Amino acid sequence: MWQTIRVRLTLWFVGLLLLLLLVFAGIIALAEARNEGAELEETLRAGVQWGSAMAERPGTSASPAPVSLPDELLFVRVLSHPTGSVRLLADPEQIAPQVPVVAAAPTWRTIHLFDGRTVRVYRQAIRRGQIVEAAGAVPDHQELIRILTSMALATPPTLAAALLTAFFLADRALRPMGRITALARGLGAGDLSRRIALDGPRDEIKQLADTFDGMLARLEQSFAAQQRFVGDASHELRTPLTIMRGHAELALADAGASTGELRDCLGIVSSELRRLSRLAEELLTLQRADAGTHDVCPEELDLGALTAEIAGDLTALAGDRSLVCACPAGVSACVDPAWFRQLLINLVENAFRHTAPGGTVTLRVRRDGTNAMLEVEDTGAGIAAEHLPRLFERFYRVDPDRSRARGGAGLGLAIVAWIVEAHHGTIQVTSEPGAGTCFTLAFPSEPPVRTMRRE
Repeated sequence: MWQTIRVRLTLWFVGLLLLLLLVFAGIIALAEARNEGAELEETLRAGVQWGSAMAERPGTSASPAPVSLPDELLFVRVLSHPTGSVRLLADPEQIAPQVPVVAAAPTWRTIHLFDGRTVRVYRQAIRRGQIVEAAGAVPDHQELIRILTSMALATPPTLAAALLTAFFLADRALRPMGRITALARGLGAGDLSRRIALDGPRDEIKQLADTFDGMLARLEQSFAAQQRFVGDASHELRTPLTIMRGHAELALADAGASTGELRDCLGIVSSELRRLSRLAEELLTLQRADAGTHDVCPEELDLGALTAEIAGDLTALAGDRSLVCACPAGVSACVDPAWFRQLLINLVENAFRHTAPGGTVTLRVRRDGTNAMLEVEDTGAGIAAEHLPRLFERFYRVDPDRSRARGGAGLGLAIVAWIVEAHHGTIQVTSEPGAGTCFTLAFPSEPPVRTMRRE
C-alpha cells in the first residue's frame, strides 16, 4: 500500500502543503510582530513631539501639571536637564512613578510594571535643556495569537481536503498506468497485436503509452520476421537435404549400381552441399549483420578502378552473356573493399541469373554531386512493379520455382541492401517487364561516422 505511487504522491503533496502552511504562518507572525513594533515606535515618537509642543506653550509651570494624553500612550513627561525634575506630566493611569527618572538613560528603554505589563519608553532632548519621555505598552500580540489560532483550527480540515483531492488527482492521473500494466501482463509471445491506444492530451502518460504501443508494433514485426525467417530457412534447407537423402538412399539401395551411376549421385550430392554451404554463409552474414558484429571499415578508394578489377574476376561467370564495364578511373568513394566486392558479386550473379543467353550485363561508375554512383543493368526479363518494394526482403523471389532451380535462395539482395546501409548509401531499382532491370547505388565520398563491428 505504502509503496504505490498514488500514496507517495499524495503524502508528498500533503506534506508540502503542510510545510507551506507553516512557512506562511511564520511569515505572518514575523510581519505582524514587526508591524506592531513599528506602530509603537511611531506612536512614541508622536508622543514626544506632542510633549515638546506642550512644553513650548506659554505659561507652563515648572511643577508637574495634569494634562490630557493622546490615545495609545501611557504617559508623557517633560524633564528638566540635568536635574531630572518633572516639569510636565500626562499620566492618566499613574504609571510614571514605576518608571524611574534616570539622567543618563538610553534613548529606548523597556520597563516591566508591577501588574505584569511591559512598557516601552522613548527619550528625546528638546530645546532649553529639557527632555521629553513618552511611554507606551508593548503589544501583547493578542491579534497575532487570534490569527495563528484561526490558522491552526483551519489546518486539519484543509489537510484532510488536500489529502482526498491529492489522492483523487493522483489516481486519475495514474489510471492509464493500470491499463499499461494489465496489457503487459496479458501479452504473450504469440499475441502482440493488442495496443493501449490511450486517448487524451499528449502528456507524459500519453507519450509513455504511445511509446509502449510503438515498442509492441516493433516487437510484433520482429517476431513475424523471425517466424518468416525460420520458416523460409527451414524450407531452403529441406529441399537440398531431401535431394541428398534421396540420392544417397538410391545409391545404397542399388547394390549393382555402376561407378558412373554412383559418381552421378555423388555429383548431385556435392552440388547440393555447395548450395547448403553458400546458404549457411549467407544466413551467417545476415545474422551477424542483425547483431551488429560485422566490421565495416570504409576507406577512400577509386570506385571505377575497383569495379573494373572485380568485373575482370567475374567474367568467367558470364557464360553466354556479355559483361560490359564502363567504369572510368578517378571516381572516388568511401567503401570497404571486401564488402564492396561481395556486393558487386551478388548483384552481377543476380543479373546473370535473370538474363537469358546472349544478353548483356553492364556496369557503370559515375559521379553525381558528392556521391559516387554504381549502376548494374541487365537486359533480362525485367521485374513487375508489384515485386519491387519487396525485392530486398530475405528469401523473397520474384519467380520462386525458377530462382530455386537456378540456385538462388533469395538472400543475395538482402545482403546487398545491408552492405549499402552499412556504408550510409542508398539503393534504387528501376525495371520494366521485357526491358531489363537497373540497380543504382550511391556511396558517399566521406567516411561514415559509425561502423558495425565483428566479434
